[in-house]
Amino acid sequence: MKRFTYITLKVLAAFLFILYLSVWLVSPIVSSHFIQKNINQFDLILNEHSSVRYNPFISQIKIEDFTLEKANKTVLAIDKLTIEMNLLQLIFDKVHIKSVIADGIHGGISVDGENVTIAGVSLSQAADKPSAEQPSEPQSPKSSSSNTAKAYQLVMPLLSIKNSNIDVLYNNQALEFEINDLKIEDLVADQQAQSASLVADISFADSKVNINADAQLINGQGEINSDLDISKFDLSSVQPWLPENIENLTGLISFKSQQKLLINDNNQQLELADITLTLTELATVNNKVQLYVEHSLAQFSNIDVKLSNDQPPTVTAKGQFEAANIEIINAEHPQLLVASVTNIAINTIDLATLEAIPTVTLNAITVKDAVISQDNQIDLPPLTQFSQLFVDNLIVSQQAADINTITLSDLKVDAQINADKVLTSLLPIQSVQAVEKSATDSDTPPEVESTEQSQKTVFDFSLNDFHLMNNAKINFKDHSVKPAFQQEFTIEELQFNQLNSRHPELESTLKLRGKNNRYAHFDFNSVMQPFVEQPYYALKGGINEVSLPAVSSYIKNALSFEIKTGQLDFNIDTKLTGDKISGNSNILLRGFDFTAADDHEADSLKDQTAIPFSVALGMLKDSKGNVDLSLPISGNTNDPSFGLSGFMSLLVKKATMMAAKDYLMTTFVPYANVVSVAMTAGKMLLKVRFNDLPFTATQSEISNEQQTFIKQFAALLKDKSDTQVTLCPVATPVDVGLNVGDKITDSKLIDKLHQLSLLRVENFKQTIVDEYNIASSRLLLCTPQIDSAKNAQPRITFNVN
Repeated sequence: MKRFTYITLKVLAAFLFILYLSVWLVSPIVSSHFIQKNINQFDLILNEHSSVRYNPFISQIKIEDFTLEKANKTVLAIDKLTIEMNLLQLIFDKVHIKSVIADGIHGGISVDGENVTIAGVSLSQAADKPSAEQPSEPQSPKSSSSNTAKAYQLVMPLLSIKNSNIDVLYNNQALEFEINDLKIEDLVADQQAQSASLVADISFADSKVNINADAQLINGQGEINSDLDISKFDLSSVQPWLPENIENLTGLISFKSQQKLLINDNNQQLELADITLTLTELATVNNKVQLYVEHSLAQFSNIDVKLSNDQPPTVTAKGQFEAANIEIINAEHPQLLVASVTNIAINTIDLATLEAIPTVTLNAITVKDAVISQDNQIDLPPLTQFSQLFVDNLIVSQQAADINTITLSDLKVDAQINADKVLTSLLPIQSVQAVEKSATDSDTPPEVESTEQSQKTVFDFSLNDFHLMNNAKINFKDHSVKPAFQQEFTIEELQFNQLNSRHPELESTLKLRGKNNRYAHFDFNSVMQPFVEQPYYALKGGINEVSLPAVSSYIKNALSFEIKTGQLDFNIDTKLTGDKISGNSNILLRGFDFTAADDHEADSLKDQTAIPFSVALGMLKDSKGNVDLSLPISGNTNDPSFGLSGFMSLLVKKATMMAAKDYLMTTFVPYANVVSVAMTAGKMLLKVRFNDLPFTATQSEISNEQQTFIKQFAALLKDKSDTQVTLCPVATPVDVGLNVGDKITDSKLIDKLHQLSLLRVENFKQTIVDEYNIASSRLLLCTPQIDSAKNAQPRITFNVN
């Protein structure tokens, strides 16, 4: 009996061995037959060298040199794939796959609209074709017990894929993924629990992605931890996935972070730590506007996102940001620079959710070396530039914006108006606005606001302090008038504080102080309450020593006169409550006089046409030749009314002007070698006439020969502290290389002579003011003139007011 049993076992073992050996030997042939039979419907061909072998001795499937072809093109290739299983574990309801090891899988995925093709098989085609092996039959109802699938546990200690690549074609745009090394270890999964760990080293578009992750879930609860590192990903690879208005996206992005996802019954929480996001050479075009960022870096120590079943989501984050060399230009006209910044830095970014409202706190925002609106094709400065903008503690939410401090350093503004009255400095910004408006009009249908949307949401705003650091320069030049109007303003102090819509009773203060050109100066102070029911504004201050001949360009066409000489002092003290305005203003015109428009010749007969207006103006002048007007301001801002009571009192003063005539005739006798005294009966004024100060041709600086005149001139003004003198520069044709007596009609030559004359008179005035401490308000400037007489000489003439 024992012998029979022994022989039986040997025969059975031999049979099984021969059976297993036969399966091992014929499995490539059988597998190739059935694979080809099932792929025929997809027009796929299995390469004859492909091998799929099953080893029943160790429950192993080994695939080598496996190739699928379609239309003579390889759509899937597997160099080597080994799958080893433990089939005995099926007895214990376990699908135990000891290992899946792949080395060299090469395939492709194509996406064309809604059609997705994987390894030459269209998913829509595969879904439409029924299986030849399993024809559809009507199924009879089954009991609920038969519908319950048996639960198996999947166990896979190792899945490894190396040296593989997947080619993705999305709307004719190619992207290649290379799987250098991918491992999934200790995978255990059933209906109650899942756990695994993942290590991946993937390359695509010349970038590398490293992932380390592990997951532990029980009944849908647990945590997933991962580390993600993306290095130098080329953004141009994602261009096909972007909206059509975003074009030409380029640049490299790197990202690194640690993630933890916590899941339980009531909420989910995503925690990110040590986040670093780097962008290099970022460039893109949106609606014909090009953005370029040379480098940017964002770092966050943590980002937490909480999603609760019964609470609004909350987000918290802490980090910082920096970007370098940012440019925004017109993509169609690259010479039009909209804005550029050399550096933007945010020292602290704090994101929190307060009372279900996301709130961002940005501390220490620094913007350096900004340039706004510049046409690089023409030789003009930008509209605006500054060295630094610093914002301290900015808090922003959907309901409010609060700023502690704004500091602006080294502000420069250059406004240039061309002959067509176009602000050329603003053209780059206007070109972009025109493009954006066109895109908006064509793409956005008109919206009809609902009643709820039309109701304005209250938005609070507060600013604790705004001020300028260093002097701000504002240059203005208007070429639409002749001669061109040019002024330079220096803002020495600008400070604004305590603006708060939450506390409307607080008084906000504004202080503005500076100067215009060299000698005119202004100083204004304002107190305001803009958020009270009846807004309140109070303004007090003035501007003094404004040279009036410069504004002649704007009035000569209307009045046919130019301002020959004069200075303006303007002071105001007024209050506005609601729409009710009240206060006083004072206008002082020193040495104010007119001449005929466009009369560039000195002592021209054409100047006589201004005499009637000058006589009328003379009725308002006081004993010093000044016009002093007191103008009460009162009424409603919608219909302002300005009182003119000061005019009548000035007419009365005129009757006493001759009383000091004899005294003034003898006042300047000690300076007879420098000045002369004459009576102008037509204007009932005494004229103290200085001798002219001659200049050589093209000379603009003060020479040593002129110092004697200047010393006596300064001594006279110090001795006669109430005397005001008008300085009138006169140029001649020799200053531009022409002959004496030549008439000049060329506007460019006239402008050149005017600029030389202004330089002469400015140098003279500067010498008197700086070296001899004479008040600049006593030296008035008049419009430059040209003398084309045969004996004319370049000079400065003087008139005593």
